[in-house]
Amino acid sequence: MRCHKVLYRQIKKILTLLLIALLSGCVEHHDLDDFEITDLTAASAELKLIAEGSNGLIETSKWPEYFKEMNAISIRKDTFGIYINLDTFFVQESGLYIHLTGDKPEKSGSDPDYKYLQDNIYSYVFSG
Repeated sequence: MRCHKVLYRQIKKILTLLLIALLSGCVEHHDLDDFEITDLTAASAELKLIAEGSNGLIETSKWPEYFKEMNAISIRKDTFGIYINLDTFFVQESGLYIHLTGDKPEKSGSDPDYKYLQDNIYSYVFSG
């Protein structure tokens, strides 16, 4: 019986540590250093042309090769820009945002939260 109690305590500790690890995981902003600048600029320009005149998800087959090589999760366009999803964790999401039109995005304190990288390219984080 004592052996079962010891095993139960060990399993409980392991499950607690796993739960803490899951709950503490999060997505973060990307830095310009995370990308090859020349390739990012060229792929962003190409993506603007591909997405012109449409909204919603962009098919993987139409993505510039640079974003495929980055293992982007999804790319979608809305009225104001293009979101390139690079990381997800439960309801959180982060990646690149290419601003196309309208007011510049809020830089911080909003959801999504934006961080300016260069030209019209931002890092974004949706907290969910």
